[in-house]
Amino acid sequence: MKIDPGTLILIGAGCGLTCLVLFVLGTVLNALGFVFELAGNIIELAVNLFNLGPLPGCGCLALVLAVVTCVGGGLVLNNIISTCDTASRMAFCSWIGR
Repeated sequence: MKIDPGTLILIGAGCGLTCLVLFVLGTVLNALGFVFELAGNIIELAVNLFNLGPLPGCGCLALVLAVVTCVGGGLVLNNIISTCDTASRMAFCSWIGR
């Protein structure tokens, strides 16, 4: 049985192409593993923040309370600043130079 030289070249090219595809696939899967591990760590951090404190959910409640306080403070400040050019002007307006 005689093997054609063209067949040997095709077999060699196929082996080289297979090696290249496996290298690229391994690199991509390694990068995806890093991305998924990072996402998992972020989710784990969020869960740990939720369970922070003496009772489960205490950390989440503290975070919601902090956000509500910031938003409420901003709304109150906006309401006070909007009265600076009216007759019901407050002393706060003079503190900020309006």
